Amino acid sequence: MASKHLIIFGIITLLLTACTPHNEGASYLSTSSNMKVAAGIGAGVGVGGAAIAGASAGGIIAAGAVGAGIGALVGYHMRTPGALLAELRIAGMQVIELGYNVRIILPADQFFEPVGTEIDPSRYPILNRLAMLLEDYGSAPITVAGYTDNVMSAQLNQLLAQQQAQAVANYLRSQGIAWQRLRIKGFGEQPNVATNHTVMGSSDNRRIEIKVRKEHV
Repeated sequence: MASKHLIIFGIITLLLTACTPHNEGASYLSTSSNMKVAAGIGAGVGVGGAAIAGASAGGIIAAGAVGAGIGALVGYHMRTPGALLAELRIAGMQVIELGYNVRIILPADQFFEPVGTEIDPSRYPILNRLAMLLEDYGSAPITVAGYTDNVMSAQLNQLLAQQQAQAVANYLRSQGIAWQRLRIKGFGEQPNVATNHTVMGSSDNRRIEIKVRKEHV
C-alpha cells in the first residue's frame, strides 16, 4: 500500500510540474506546450481512476501512461493550423485565406503605443500562437510588412512601419522562427486599406501584415 501511495505521489508531482505555466513573456506557448499539458492532465486522470478502482501499483503506472498518451494526442490536435487560425481570429486578428496564401493582419494599435516601436508584453501570447502557426508551415518564406496612417511625413511613416515590422519579426525569431524565412518590409502610409479621414479608417491603416503560403502543411 505504501509503495502505491509513493507511486501516485510521484506521478502527481510530475503532473503538476508539467502543467505549471511560465511567465507570459516567455515562450510557454511553444510548439509542444499543449501536448505536455494535455499529457499531464491525461496521466492524472488515468492515475486517479486507477487508484480509485483499487488497481495495483503496476496498474496505476500503466493507467498513467495510457492517459498521458491520449492526452498528448489531444494536445497535438489543439495546435493544428486550423485551430491556431481560429484562436487568432478570436483574439481580434484578421485572417484572410486565399488558396494556399494566408494573410494575417495585426492591428498596430493593439501591439504598439502610438508611434511606438516596442511590442506591448500583454500581446506576447498572441504572437506565440502566431509563431506556432508559422512553424507548421515548414520552411515557407514569411513576409512581415508594416503600414501606417498619413499623420506624419511619408519618410517618418516609412521608418515607423519598418521598425514595427522589425519588432514583430524579432519576436517571432525569438520564438524559433528561422531568420532566413523572414522578409521585413516597411511600406509606410501606402497602400492603405481605408480612408485616413476617419478615426476608424486611420486605425485600420495602422497594421502589421504577415503573409505566408501554407503549401508545406
